[in-house]
Amino acid sequence: MGGLHPLNLPVAAEARLTAGDPHYTGLSQALERAHLVDFAKIVGIELVTIDEETTAAGFRHELCWNQAYQGIAGGA
Repeated sequence: MGGLHPLNLPVAAEARLTAGDPHYTGLSQALERAHLVDFAKIVGIELVTIDEETTAAGFRHELCWNQAYQGIAGGA
C-alpha cells in the first residue's frame, strides 16, 4: 500500500479514545502529514498524529503538553 505503515491497532485505538471527541478525526491516504500540519497551522487547530511510532504513554504525554500550550497561548 504505497507509503503506509502498519499500525498497532490496540495502541491506535487507545490513542484515538484518549484524544476524545472521536468524531473530530480524519484519515487520509491522499495527503501527507506535512499537508495536514500546514492546514492545522493555517486554521489554528490542534493536530496530533497516530502512526507506527505512537505509544499510548507518549500520546497521553503529547496531549498534556498540547493542553498546557493551548492554555498559555490563549487557545480554547
